[in-house]
Formats: sequence, C-alpha cells, structure tokens
Amino acid sequence: IYKDVFTKLGEEEQEKEKMNDGGGNIKALFQSHCLLGLSKITMFTSASSEEAEEYARQSLETIQSLASSSSSSSLNTFSFYQNEQNSFSSAVVYHLSTSRRLVAEALLRSSNPQDACTFLQDAAKDSPKDYDVMFALGVFKLRMYLHYSKKEEEAAAAKEAQMQLLRAAKLNTTKPDPFALLGLWYEVKGDAKRAHGCFSKALVLDASHPVAGRGMLRLEEKESDERSGTTMMTMMKDDTQRLCEAATKSRGGGGGGTCGWAWAALGKQLSFVNGNDEDAIVYLQKALRCSDVENPNDDFLGVFYSDPATAKALYTRTTLTNDDNENTNNNNYREECGHVWSELANCYCRLGKYSAAVR
Repeated sequence: IYKDVFTKLGEEEQEKEKMNDGGGNIKALFQSHCLLGLSKITMFTSASSEEAEEYARQSLETIQSLASSSSSSSLNTFSFYQNEQNSFSSAVVYHLSTSRRLVAEALLRSSNPQDACTFLQDAAKDSPKDYDVMFALGVFKLRMYLHYSKKEEEAAAAKEAQMQLLRAAKLNTTKPDPFALLGLWYEVKGDAKRAHGCFSKALVLDASHPVAGRGMLRLEEKESDERSGTTMMTMMKDDTQRLCEAATKSRGGGGGGTCGWAWAALGKQLSFVNGNDEDAIVYLQKALRCSDVENPNDDFLGVFYSDPATAKALYTRTTLTNDDNENTNNNNYREECGHVWSELANCYCRLGKYSAAVR
C-alpha cells in the first residue's frame, strides 16, 4: 500500500497553483509518511538495513524541504483554520524527527554506530534548540552506553548520555521521555533514590509511560528482594498498586495502549499473591492487547523496556554482528510478551482449563 500510494503521488504533476494553496505541501507530507512506513517495514522484516536507510533518507530529504517552507507564505496561505495549520506543523515536526531516528537506527543495524552518531550530532549542531533532535541524540548516547560501549569507554559514554538527556529535559519540561531515560541511567548507576525521582516525574507527565512504569516495578522488586532475602513475588506496595491502577485508567490504558506493563503486574499480583486466577486471566489478556507488550518494536523507546542490568551483553551480541540475522533482535524485544503468555497458560492450568492453556 505504501509503495502504491508513493508511486501514485510521484506520478501526479505538482503544479505551482497546488503548492500555493497547500496541496503540494500535503502531498509532500504523504510522500514522507509512505517512505517512513516503507523504512520501518523493511527494517523489521528483512535483513537489509541499507534499503531501510535509503527510504528514511528519502523521507528526511522530502520533509526537510517542506520544513524549510514552514515560515514562508506558501504555508501561511493554507485555506485551513489556524488549529489545522498547527496540526500540519506538528505533523511536519514528527516526520522530521522520525526520519532522523530511522536513519540512525538503520546505520546502527548496519554496524555503523560512528556514522549514526555523526549524523545525529550534525543535526544537533544545526538545531541546538530543537527538543526532538536533542532527545534523539540523547537516546543514541544512552544506547551506546548501555549496549555497545567497551569497559574502558563506559565512564565517558555514561557522562555523555546523562548530559544529553539533561539538555533535552531542559528544552521541554513537559515531555516525560527524557525523565524516564534519566531514571534508567540512575538505575544502572545504582542510585535508586534519583532513579525513583526521575521515573516518578515521567509518570506524573504520562501515567502509562512504558519505560518509567517498568523502571518503578524493577526498583520495588529489587528493594523487596533485598528486604526479604528471596526472589519470590511478594505483596505489591500500596503506592505501586495505585501507580499501576492509574496507568490502566489513563489514555494509554486501553487496547493498543502502552500500559501493558501495568496490566501484567496487576495480573501477576492477583495470581501469585491473591490466588485469584479468574481475574488474573482478564488482566493478562488486557496486557497482551497493549502495544508495549504485543509489539514493542513499534515504540522508539522499546529497546529500553528490559532490565538494563541484563541487557548489555544481549544487545552487543545481536545488534552489532553482521553474522546474526538482524531479526533476531526483534525476538529479544518480544521476550516479555512470551512471559505474559506463559503466565496466562499457567492460570488456565490451575483452573483446569487445559485446552485453553495449550492454545
């Protein structure tokens, strides 16, 4: 579908009259959108990172041309209402930042981390006040620190990641993502107090934030293990339970949302601690319908869902070697999904519903 639409748009003649009334701008935005879709599909369904990079760069070139005209009269003469103009501008910003991210991701998957770094640093130099650019560079720096840096490089890589995320957080204090990743950074450093503070800030801004929510659950689990001296699941703290319940009631709490982590945690609590497998099944099924559990590849931050203490060796092995099929890495993202399915099967077994458990 993406290819058909893109081809049709390319075949249509772009008349100056259409450019003047906004038609050409809308067309360019659709072209960029199609190219982004092709880049994502290629990246996650084939071993050709080069092809994915080519699509992403085409999208970037298209949207950069469009963004450069955002302050010109051609954009201001849209026959739309002001709020629709703002929506169009927001769409341009989204496609611009996503194009950059996908180019960098494709370069990483092609075992060219230095090229990816240079690409994002150049973008940051061109737009030092652009939150999306600075955050994308912060995400890259954190990935390099957590997953790819050698032992002798870790201290410098850690500092670079922290400073870049702090810059992004200062540029836009209403965005939860930098605070969530700073929480992850402090968690890796063993500073549970600051990690808790950053995760909490992110969850205030977005109650269903999948990175911050998982981070809070890990912090409580580690604290509980240290307190009890065992790894057995214990009663969830009241604060944590309220946090999970708030996430399920937020905008991201429904099917396809990003609070599968909360539904799964509440479901396991019902099953393991309360012995209520009937209700646990409902919660686990809801978790499986959420995008952060069902398909974390869809989220730019999906690589940060797992415990950072155990992720470094995994990503180093599967992402930076050309000998392994790149799709292996996609399966690693879905490990949590497998665990939730397993817990659901166990609930059915305990209720004597063996056919459902087998399915």
